[in-house]
Amino acid sequence: MSNLDDPDAVDTTEDTVVEDAVESTVGYRIFLALSAFFVVLTLVYWFTSDYEWAGSVLLALSAGLSALTGGFLVLVDRRGGLREELDVEDYEDRDLLFLPHASLRPFWIGCGIVLVAAGLPLGAWLMLPGAVLIGVGVVGLVEEGRRR
Repeated sequence: MSNLDDPDAVDTTEDTVVEDAVESTVGYRIFLALSAFFVVLTLVYWFTSDYEWAGSVLLALSAGLSALTGGFLVLVDRRGGLREELDVEDYEDRDLLFLPHASLRPFWIGCGIVLVAAGLPLGAWLMLPGAVLIGVGVVGLVEEGRRR
């Protein structure tokens, strides 16, 4: 009788480890291949469009963004993969672990950044409320961190 005849006798831990190793290398390979594709596409577009800047820059930025993501995944893979998240109970020194409570401050910071970015092409009148929202959000986050 082999292990394949009885499903309860099959040890899947080795298969899971191999699958996890393969999955972690697939991620960075996809993004680095995508980056190389965008670099080639940028060069082809640059020369075939009579040196048009806007599309070439956007394609180059796409190559950079995929290279950034692929590089991050390479570093994570070299470190041994993603780690499981820590629970407060699992942490040895619970006083040093600071997990912030749910907060709307990051949302206000994000809204402020959107307003400031929209103010660049649409007018400076959007930048002032955006800067105020960013300031209020950052000050609030700092105060929440100090209150712990």
